[in-house]
Amino acid sequence: MMHSTQGSGLSSVFNKFLLFRLREVAAIIAIALALFCAHSPVAAEAPEAPDAAESSGANPTAMAIRIAGNQHFSERQLREAAAEDLTSFERLGHRRAEADDAAYSMEIAYRKAGFHFARVSFQIITEAKQPQLLFRIEEGARITVSDLVFHGNQIVDSERLRAFFRPQRPGQAQELYYVEEDVRSVLGAIRDFYLDQGFVDARITARPPEFTRDGRNVHLVFDVAEGSAYVIRTIDFTGEVAPEAGEPLRLVAEELIGKPFHVRRGQLLVQRIREALGNLGYPEPQVEINESRDPASGNVRLEAVIRSGQLTVIDDIAISGNQKTKTSFIEKRLALERGDLYLLSKKIESFKSLYHTGLFSRIDIDVNSREPDGKKVLEVTVAESKSREFSLEGGWGSYELLRFGMGFRDKNLLGTGRIIRAEGGVSAKGEKILVGLTDPWLLGSGISADLPFSYVRREEPSFTRQETAMSLFLSKDLGHDIAATLGYSYQLNQIMDADAAVSREDPESNYGLATLKGQLTIDTRDDIFFPISGYRCFLAADLSDEALGSEISLVRLTAGGRIFHPLPYGIILGLRYHTGLVLPGRDQVTIPVGERFYNGGENKVRSFRESRLGPIGLDHQPVGGMAYNLATLEFRRRIGRNFSASLFADLGNVSPNRSRAEEGEAPFNDRAHMINTTLDEYFSDFRTALGIGGQYLLPVGPIRLDIALNPDYRPERGEDRYVIHFSIGMAF
Repeated sequence: MMHSTQGSGLSSVFNKFLLFRLREVAAIIAIALALFCAHSPVAAEAPEAPDAAESSGANPTAMAIRIAGNQHFSERQLREAAAEDLTSFERLGHRRAEADDAAYSMEIAYRKAGFHFARVSFQIITEAKQPQLLFRIEEGARITVSDLVFHGNQIVDSERLRAFFRPQRPGQAQELYYVEEDVRSVLGAIRDFYLDQGFVDARITARPPEFTRDGRNVHLVFDVAEGSAYVIRTIDFTGEVAPEAGEPLRLVAEELIGKPFHVRRGQLLVQRIREALGNLGYPEPQVEINESRDPASGNVRLEAVIRSGQLTVIDDIAISGNQKTKTSFIEKRLALERGDLYLLSKKIESFKSLYHTGLFSRIDIDVNSREPDGKKVLEVTVAESKSREFSLEGGWGSYELLRFGMGFRDKNLLGTGRIIRAEGGVSAKGEKILVGLTDPWLLGSGISADLPFSYVRREEPSFTRQETAMSLFLSKDLGHDIAATLGYSYQLNQIMDADAAVSREDPESNYGLATLKGQLTIDTRDDIFFPISGYRCFLAADLSDEALGSEISLVRLTAGGRIFHPLPYGIILGLRYHTGLVLPGRDQVTIPVGERFYNGGENKVRSFRESRLGPIGLDHQPVGGMAYNLATLEFRRRIGRNFSASLFADLGNVSPNRSRAEEGEAPFNDRAHMINTTLDEYFSDFRTALGIGGQYLLPVGPIRLDIALNPDYRPERGEDRYVIHFSIGMAF
């Protein structure tokens, strides 16, 4: 492949820069991996800071702080526990009150760790060469709860009550240490549990703890008075009840009758009544709950005394606070119109519709009377958020090297809620331009329309691709994290500077490609940059045919998913699988190299350089294939606030596994032969990558360094034993 002198020189500079920084980056990753494997919180601590007196530049009048007798906690941990008090001690002139507060804070840290009898004393020493504040630690034994005994409970089993004291988090120590504060908290949780079951008179008290003679164990005894379990048996509605409220109120009663009674049930009944009447046009009903209990049977009767109030009809709509957004745009997002009953359900629907536009930072919707005519006015008050954004982006990729981008976005074009965007980017391997217009509510529907125009030129390893495209995509949110997209795209493609082996595979270099596209996506991830849980799956199909205006006929199918699941010790399991198949249309013999699948690179099988896994020509340049598979198993773990490390294994292939030149055969000239060969080799000749990675997390995504080993590298194919990738963003 031919390259310009300027491009080669730039690549050389970037490669030298990468090699120069390699040792430093490798050292950082080695440290990150050591921390990744460490399960003990103490193992992840930074080295302790030297005492003030040991610093070469210490002020001779400063007070040195020393800690003696500590074993469980390091000096740094104790300093952190009393950091605020120690700061006040220095700032306020070394007063004993602040030193006493610091000693107490250290004691509290010990008691929260199970050292109930820990004591911390202090001494201010002024006779030494440098004054000192000395803390003496008497840790004592860490006290384990040896027994938990409950007396008086008859309905709830003691084992069920003991479960409130047991550690719930995976990987937490199984020993139960005595922490007085935790015991009080657990007693509160047990009381709430009884209340939720209808035991409104339940009482649970703790006897004084019984410590063993050696002070290492404690025996805890609790007295339980359960009382009666109350159940809601009857709900009566009285007062000024609107006639049309009969059925909605019957459904409210049906929801609660038979449920255990507690105070929150009464509050829930009030809320449900107000919702039911609000959805009938009574926005301000008054509700009072009277209750009567029968301790013998445990039955509870609730009486809801209701004053429905006045039926409210909207006479007018007043919108305020919008400076840029057109009033008509806001009115179209409202589910309420003039002459409608003021229904709570439509108020909530209106709020959600306006909020989902992303144009407003605050939304208030209410109804008020207009004096003196008494007409009801729906008042909508909004505060607009910023609608224009400018962005600058810099980055680095193991293949693209240095890259730079900038963009502009206005999400409220002319106050209509439409979005216009312009983006541009350049790297050592090409450039791209994108201009697009999006209407999130096409013709007032729930369908989003996107009209992008793009230009991309990119140097691939064995050819240069130039693509000019215009598309129209229609998308709709189907709910439950599901979205569907249907679109049409027309591209003018040009393949330039192709190697001889690539041209031999398929000589097509200039063609128009018209494609009908469809995709279904499900995305439940909790974060797009560093997800901890959830999954993202997609299924897509593309059809290019002469009937659509295309010069090339093909069908492309792609599917994939990625799953994230939290494991003990802060480790995140990531799984990925992607696959794709492209087949020539009825009048097509083969697939142009620009439309084929390629594998290998920073986001695929990472033991290969960009696109170099799969079929190659006689000059070792990739020629692509008609199908591919990609699977990844990755373990990720945060180290501190902004760093993370990963261990990964990639597996992938391209089909056909070998080019026609490698097979010593002429290029495909029979459509059926090419399809059969692709399907026969679809799940064969998988290649692997085993590696480690380190990431520095930024608001725009992580900076990532991956080192991947190729266990079965083939030097005769120009493959490397290992590959280093430096880029922005996670691999998946």
